[in-house]
Amino acid sequence: MLSNLYPYNFKFKGKKLASIENFFQGIKFKDKKIQNYIFTYYGTQAVHIKAASNYNWKKTGIIYWQGKAIKRDSLEYDLLVDELYISAVQNPIYRAVLRNCDKPIIHSIGENEKKDTTFTRYEFEFELNCLKDFIQQKENGGINI
Repeated sequence: MLSNLYPYNFKFKGKKLASIENFFQGIKFKDKKIQNYIFTYYGTQAVHIKAASNYNWKKTGIIYWQGKAIKRDSLEYDLLVDELYISAVQNPIYRAVLRNCDKPIIHSIGENEKKDTTFTRYEFEFELNCLKDFIQQKENGGINI
């Protein structure tokens, strides 16, 4: 249930996302209209839409958020992804799954290098483990917000 492909609905920067994965697929498109369209899909539906574009972000290392070019290997991109995952916690099911996870999250599927993917398996592990620890500490009285 922690997969980016799972259909969790939440809002991110004013956009309704049907899953976390559709963000990572949508940012591969320069066109905002197509990107917004992809945000309405989830999971593997979003993955398969990439056939609609001839833009190859891997050649340039540039992804797009609502028309703005962002280097994949940049602090700006990392902060955007941090905000994405923090926003996903709006979904009560997603938050509950993280809260109830009692082991470190390890993900063995996916690419290892940033140049090969919009989100590496290590970035995935980092985001989920940070959120899990934060939610658990907050609910156990260790963090006041």
